[in-house]
Amino acid sequence: MTEVLDCLRPLMALKGVMLSPAEFHSAVNNAFHAVESNVYDNVHQCMWKSLPEQFELLAGDVLQIGGPARMSVLDVGCGTGLGSELLLGSGLGPRIRDITLLDPSREMLDNCDKRASRWGASYKLVQGTIESVSGSFDLLLSCSVLHHIPDLTDFLQRVDRIVPSGGWFLHFQDPNGDHFTDPALHQRLAEIRLVGRDRIPGWARRLAPSRVFRRLWREFTRRPNVPPRHYIDEVNEALLHSKVIAAPLSSEEIWSVTDLHVAGLPFSIGDGISLQWMRGILSDWKLVSARSYAFYGRMLSELPPRYQRREREFAAGRQMNGREFCAAWQRN
Repeated sequence: MTEVLDCLRPLMALKGVMLSPAEFHSAVNNAFHAVESNVYDNVHQCMWKSLPEQFELLAGDVLQIGGPARMSVLDVGCGTGLGSELLLGSGLGPRIRDITLLDPSREMLDNCDKRASRWGASYKLVQGTIESVSGSFDLLLSCSVLHHIPDLTDFLQRVDRIVPSGGWFLHFQDPNGDHFTDPALHQRLAEIRLVGRDRIPGWARRLAPSRVFRRLWREFTRRPNVPPRHYIDEVNEALLHSKVIAAPLSSEEIWSVTDLHVAGLPFSIGDGISLQWMRGILSDWKLVSARSYAFYGRMLSELPPRYQRREREFAAGRQMNGREFCAAWQRN
């Protein structure tokens, strides 16, 4: 893991960090997710609105070959419960016996607990990482998790040990490393920049009712002479107070640490998640289904209607060159 985190050393030098890369990575992640837990559902609304279709499609692929009859689920990096809630709402939902919700952030688990209490499903909360898990599970779920993990080889080997023969591994919302340079993807990214919101003049966007309402709300609710706060400011306050950093981090610098495998960030590895590489690590597993989405670089709910139709056509055609992908594996 140390070699993977060497990409953070230039950032650490800029911010006066005296810790090791592993200590720095851990401290930033802890501070970030503690703060993000209170805004996660709002910041990631596009995932809540768009991913149900992907869960239903992948669940359908699993059910086509039978799938598990009754299963215990381990949701790794559960966050506020997005993945488990969508899994319960899919065709696999009625087959779930119980769910173990695992996350290193106490704050994330507290928010997840509030949501899970409304599911009517048996669940338990565990604070920790996959290294601290014992026992076995019929299905291991990870949603928007793999790109956060420095040592993916170790993670997948632990998945292999936790899931018994015939068990399942489902993962969603992973940056599609095999198709980052695909010309068709980049052509679609260029196309979408020219349509929709991007063609509305700046002055018109500023007068949109939602923008006006949010501005008025901020003005009426904030205290005099106190500038509005962003959750990134709170992350920096925590890191500065604990002397992890000597100078504030920008949002892109923080995401370089938390989202190590996402492209376009100044200090991340930026290689995405390679399905072909995963095949080599999960040699005892059968890749039952892989699907891609975000073919225009945006989630479905963020697209204009005619591009939503195209997005669904690409998905129905099982094209694999979207920005994100998901997959279902069964252990032999």
